Amino acid sequence: MIYLTADVFFYNFALILLESACGNKSDYKPNENVFLVNGCVLALIASILISHVSFTAYENIHFRDLNGEIDYSTNPEESIAISSLYLILLFFINLIGAIELYKRVNICTIKVTPQWIMVLKIQLQAYKIRFLGDYSFLIATLESFELINSKYDNSKSNGKSNIQNPDIPALIGACLYLVERIMLLYVSYQVYSHLVNECGDVIDSKYLEPNKLAILGNIIGVIANSVSLQSFIEIYKRNVDRPIFGR
Repeated sequence: MIYLTADVFFYNFALILLESACGNKSDYKPNENVFLVNGCVLALIASILISHVSFTAYENIHFRDLNGEIDYSTNPEESIAISSLYLILLFFINLIGAIELYKRVNICTIKVTPQWIMVLKIQLQAYKIRFLGDYSFLIATLESFELINSKYDNSKSNGKSNIQNPDIPALIGACLYLVERIMLLYVSYQVYSHLVNECGDVIDSKYLEPNKLAILGNIIGVIANSVSLQSFIEIYKRNVDRPIFGR
Protein backbone atom coordinates (compact mmCIF):
# COMPACT_ATOMS: atom_id res chain seq x y z
CA MET A 1 0.00 0.00 0.00
CA ILE A 2 2.91 2.35 0.67
CA TYR A 3 4.25 1.72 -2.83
CA LEU A 4 0.81 2.41 -4.34
CA THR A 5 0.61 5.70 -2.46
CA ALA A 6 4.08 6.62 -3.72
CA ASP A 7 2.92 5.82 -7.25
CA VAL A 8 0.18 8.46 -6.93
CA PHE A 9 2.80 11.09 -6.07
CA PHE A 10 5.03 9.97 -8.97
CA TYR A 11 2.09 10.11 -11.37
CA ASN A 12 1.14 13.63 -10.29
CA PHE A 13 4.75 14.74 -10.70
CA ALA A 14 4.83 13.46 -14.29
CA LEU A 15 1.35 14.80 -15.06
CA ILE A 16 2.18 18.35 -13.92
CA LEU A 17 5.35 18.36 -16.03
CA LEU A 18 3.42 17.20 -19.10
CA GLU A 19 0.60 19.71 -18.62
CA SER A 20 3.10 22.55 -18.19
CA ALA A 21 4.93 21.55 -21.36
CA CYS A 22 1.64 21.38 -23.28
CA GLY A 23 0.79 24.92 -22.18
CA ASN A 24 -2.00 24.07 -19.80
CA LYS A 25 -2.26 27.21 -17.69
CA SER A 26 -4.09 27.52 -14.39
CA ASP A 27 -4.26 30.02 -11.55
CA TYR A 28 -2.47 27.60 -9.25
CA LYS A 29 0.44 25.48 -10.38
CA PRO A 30 1.88 23.24 -7.64
CA ASN A 31 5.58 22.52 -7.50
CA GLU A 32 5.92 19.15 -9.21
CA ASN A 33 9.12 18.40 -7.32
CA VAL A 34 7.17 18.30 -4.03
CA PHE A 35 5.28 15.28 -5.39
CA LEU A 36 8.56 13.72 -6.51
CA VAL A 37 10.18 14.12 -3.08
CA ASN A 38 7.15 12.70 -1.28
CA GLY A 39 7.00 9.76 -3.67
CA CYS A 40 10.69 8.99 -3.18
CA VAL A 41 10.35 9.13 0.63
CA LEU A 42 7.44 6.68 0.61
CA ALA A 43 9.14 4.39 -1.92
CA LEU A 44 12.31 4.34 0.20
CA ILE A 45 10.33 3.39 3.31
CA ALA A 46 8.49 0.66 1.41
CA SER A 47 11.71 -0.73 -0.10
CA ILE A 48 13.29 -0.99 3.37
CA LEU A 49 10.27 -2.93 4.64
CA ILE A 50 10.29 -5.22 1.60
CA SER A 51 14.01 -5.84 2.05
CA HIS A 52 13.41 -6.87 5.66
CA VAL A 53 10.74 -9.32 4.53
CA SER A 54 12.97 -10.70 1.76
CA PHE A 55 15.92 -11.30 4.08
CA THR A 56 13.67 -12.86 6.74
CA ALA A 57 12.26 -15.22 4.12
CA TYR A 58 15.75 -16.12 2.90
CA GLU A 59 17.01 -16.75 6.43
CA ASN A 60 14.08 -19.07 7.12
CA ILE A 61 14.53 -21.11 3.97
CA HIS A 62 18.32 -21.16 4.37
CA PHE A 63 17.89 -22.53 7.91
CA ARG A 64 15.63 -25.25 6.55
CA ASP A 65 18.20 -26.00 3.87
CA LEU A 66 20.96 -26.41 6.47
CA ASN A 67 18.73 -28.82 8.40
CA GLY A 68 18.16 -30.91 5.29
CA GLU A 69 14.43 -30.12 5.15
CA ILE A 70 14.46 -29.05 1.49
CA ASP A 71 16.09 -30.50 -1.61
CA TYR A 72 16.19 -27.47 -3.92
CA SER A 73 18.45 -24.46 -4.40
CA THR A 74 17.86 -21.36 -2.31
CA ASN A 75 19.76 -19.15 -4.76
CA PRO A 76 16.60 -17.42 -6.08
CA GLU A 77 15.59 -16.32 -2.57
CA GLU A 78 19.12 -15.09 -1.92
CA SER A 79 19.13 -13.11 -5.18
CA ILE A 80 15.77 -11.51 -4.35
CA ALA A 81 17.07 -10.46 -0.95
CA ILE A 82 20.25 -8.98 -2.45
CA SER A 83 18.33 -7.16 -5.19
CA SER A 84 16.13 -5.60 -2.50
CA LEU A 85 19.23 -3.83 -1.19
CA TYR A 86 19.86 -2.36 -4.63
CA LEU A 87 16.29 -1.07 -4.68
CA ILE A 88 16.93 0.70 -1.38
CA LEU A 89 20.00 2.28 -2.97
CA LEU A 90 17.92 3.22 -6.01
CA PHE A 91 15.30 5.13 -4.04
CA PHE A 92 17.93 6.69 -1.77
CA ILE A 93 19.72 8.07 -4.84
CA ASN A 94 16.40 9.18 -6.31
CA LEU A 95 15.51 10.96 -3.08
CA ILE A 96 18.79 12.88 -3.08
CA GLY A 97 18.22 13.89 -6.68
CA ALA A 98 14.61 14.91 -5.99
CA ILE A 99 15.67 17.12 -3.08
CA GLU A 100 18.29 18.76 -5.27
CA LEU A 101 15.66 19.37 -7.95
CA TYR A 102 13.38 20.93 -5.35
CA LYS A 103 16.13 23.31 -4.20
CA ARG A 104 17.37 24.10 -7.69
CA VAL A 105 16.57 27.47 -9.24
CA ASN A 106 15.71 27.17 -12.92
CA ILE A 107 18.16 29.21 -14.95
CA CYS A 108 17.24 27.66 -18.26
CA THR A 109 13.96 27.07 -20.07
CA ILE A 110 13.91 23.94 -22.20
CA LYS A 111 12.45 24.46 -25.65
CA VAL A 112 9.23 22.48 -25.95
CA THR A 113 9.45 20.24 -29.00
CA PRO A 114 7.42 17.21 -30.13
CA GLN A 115 10.31 15.02 -28.98
CA TRP A 116 10.26 16.60 -25.51
CA ILE A 117 6.50 16.07 -25.24
CA MET A 118 7.01 12.42 -26.23
CA VAL A 119 9.61 11.98 -23.47
CA LEU A 120 7.22 13.40 -20.86
CA LYS A 121 4.42 11.15 -22.11
CA ILE A 122 6.69 8.11 -21.81
CA GLN A 123 7.47 9.14 -18.23
CA LEU A 124 3.76 9.39 -17.44
CA GLN A 125 3.08 5.97 -18.97
CA ALA A 126 5.98 4.49 -17.01
CA TYR A 127 4.39 5.52 -13.73
CA LYS A 128 1.08 4.02 -14.86
CA ILE A 129 2.89 0.76 -15.51
CA ARG A 130 4.54 0.97 -12.10
CA PHE A 131 1.11 1.36 -10.47
CA LEU A 132 -0.09 -1.78 -12.25
CA GLY A 133 3.05 -3.60 -11.12
CA ASP A 134 2.50 -2.65 -7.49
CA TYR A 135 -1.16 -3.64 -7.77
CA SER A 136 -0.08 -7.04 -9.12
CA PHE A 137 2.26 -7.50 -6.15
CA LEU A 138 -0.57 -6.57 -3.80
CA ILE A 139 -2.78 -9.24 -5.39
CA ALA A 140 0.06 -11.75 -5.10
CA THR A 141 0.45 -10.98 -1.40
CA LEU A 142 -3.28 -11.32 -0.71
CA GLU A 143 -3.45 -14.60 -2.62
CA SER A 144 -0.44 -15.83 -0.64
CA PHE A 145 -2.32 -15.17 2.60
CA GLU A 146 -5.26 -17.17 1.26
CA LEU A 147 -3.00 -20.04 0.20
CA ILE A 148 -1.27 -20.18 3.58
CA ASN A 149 -4.56 -20.01 5.48
CA SER A 150 -5.97 -22.83 3.36
CA LYS A 151 -3.19 -25.14 4.56
CA TYR A 152 -4.39 -24.75 8.13
CA ASP A 153 -8.12 -24.68 7.39
CA ASN A 154 -9.48 -28.17 6.93
CA SER A 155 -12.81 -26.82 5.73
CA LYS A 156 -11.06 -25.49 2.60
CA SER A 157 -8.98 -28.56 1.90
CA ASN A 158 -11.48 -29.88 -0.64
CA GLY A 159 -11.57 -26.57 -2.46
CA LYS A 160 -7.87 -26.05 -2.66
CA SER A 161 -7.90 -26.28 -6.44
CA ASN A 162 -9.96 -23.07 -6.54
CA ILE A 163 -7.20 -21.06 -4.86
CA GLN A 164 -5.27 -18.84 -7.26
CA ASN A 165 -1.53 -19.26 -7.76
CA PRO A 166 0.05 -16.12 -6.22
CA ASP A 167 3.25 -16.64 -8.20
CA ILE A 168 1.50 -15.56 -11.40
CA PRO A 169 0.62 -11.95 -10.38
CA ALA A 170 4.04 -11.71 -8.74
CA LEU A 171 5.69 -12.58 -12.05
CA ILE A 172 3.48 -10.07 -13.85
CA GLY A 173 4.45 -7.40 -11.31
CA ALA A 174 8.15 -8.18 -11.72
CA CYS A 175 7.85 -7.89 -15.51
CA LEU A 176 6.03 -4.57 -15.24
CA TYR A 177 8.66 -3.28 -12.81
CA LEU A 178 11.44 -4.03 -15.28
CA VAL A 179 9.58 -2.41 -18.19
CA GLU A 180 8.86 0.69 -16.07
CA ARG A 181 12.48 1.03 -14.99
CA ILE A 182 13.80 0.70 -18.56
CA MET A 183 11.38 3.41 -19.66
CA LEU A 184 12.50 5.71 -16.83
CA LEU A 185 16.15 5.08 -17.70
CA TYR A 186 15.41 6.22 -21.24
CA VAL A 187 13.55 9.28 -19.92
CA SER A 188 16.33 10.27 -17.52
CA TYR A 189 18.92 10.04 -20.29
CA GLN A 190 16.78 12.12 -22.67
CA VAL A 191 16.18 14.78 -20.00
CA TYR A 192 19.93 14.99 -19.36
CA SER A 193 20.63 15.28 -23.09
CA HIS A 194 18.03 18.02 -23.47
CA LEU A 195 19.55 20.02 -20.64
CA VAL A 196 23.04 19.72 -22.09
CA ASN A 197 21.90 20.63 -25.61
CA GLU A 198 19.56 23.47 -24.63
CA CYS A 199 21.40 24.93 -21.63
CA GLY A 200 24.97 23.76 -21.91
CA ASP A 201 26.30 27.30 -22.30
CA VAL A 202 24.60 28.74 -19.21
CA ILE A 203 24.80 25.99 -16.58
CA ASP A 204 27.64 24.29 -14.76
CA SER A 205 28.07 20.62 -13.95
CA LYS A 206 26.49 20.96 -10.47
CA TYR A 207 23.21 21.97 -12.09
CA LEU A 208 23.13 18.60 -13.85
CA GLU A 209 23.84 16.50 -10.75
CA PRO A 210 20.17 15.56 -10.08
CA ASN A 211 19.84 14.32 -13.64
CA LYS A 212 23.06 12.31 -13.39
CA LEU A 213 21.77 10.76 -10.17
CA ALA A 214 18.53 9.85 -11.93
CA ILE A 215 20.44 8.00 -14.64
CA LEU A 216 22.60 6.20 -12.08
CA GLY A 217 19.60 5.24 -9.99
CA ASN A 218 17.70 3.89 -12.97
CA ILE A 219 20.67 1.80 -14.10
CA ILE A 220 20.79 0.26 -10.62
CA GLY A 221 17.04 -0.24 -10.80
CA VAL A 222 17.21 -2.06 -14.15
CA ILE A 223 19.86 -4.43 -12.74
CA ALA A 224 17.90 -5.05 -9.53
CA ASN A 225 14.60 -5.63 -11.34
CA SER A 226 16.28 -7.95 -13.86
CA VAL A 227 17.74 -10.07 -11.07
CA SER A 228 14.40 -10.16 -9.24
CA LEU A 229 12.49 -11.19 -12.35
CA GLN A 230 14.93 -13.99 -13.12
CA SER A 231 14.68 -15.21 -9.53
CA PHE A 232 10.88 -15.16 -9.59
CA ILE A 233 10.93 -17.17 -12.83
CA GLU A 234 13.24 -19.76 -11.24
CA ILE A 235 10.94 -20.09 -8.24
CA TYR A 236 7.92 -20.43 -10.50
CA LYS A 237 9.62 -23.13 -12.58
CA ARG A 238 10.62 -24.94 -9.41
CA ASN A 239 6.90 -25.57 -8.98
CA VAL A 240 6.92 -26.10 -5.25
CA ASP A 241 3.83 -25.80 -3.08
CA ARG A 242 4.73 -22.41 -1.71
CA PRO A 243 4.25 -18.88 -3.09
CA ILE A 244 6.90 -16.27 -3.78
CA PHE A 245 5.28 -14.13 -1.12
CA GLY A 246 4.34 -15.41 2.32
CA ARG A 247 6.91 -18.18 2.29
